[in-house]
Amino acid sequence: RLPFSKTGTKSDLDTRIDFVVRKNNTIIRKIVEEVNQLTAGMRIFSIKFTADYRVSKTLNIRAFYDYVANSPYISTTFPTSNTNAGIQLRFTLSQ
Repeated sequence: RLPFSKTGTKSDLDTRIDFVVRKNNTIIRKIVEEVNQLTAGMRIFSIKFTADYRVSKTLNIRAFYDYVANSPYISTTFPTSNTNAGIQLRFTLSQ
């Protein structure tokens, strides 16, 4: 946290970063023939970042960035990636 002071209201900049790497596999095992065959699966890589800043008691600003990439292990599906980014302003009417 980084404390900031502005006209008597204390504001904090809160940041958060999440990294995820996940591997999913589906394998068919033929025990009699001693054969293992990969039938489905993918590697998923994800980054999520948010930064929140409180300007006043009623106004909050958030910046965010999300990235997700899928890399399949078999050739019947395509690799995909999604990116989402933006700014959110939250104005609270209640106290």
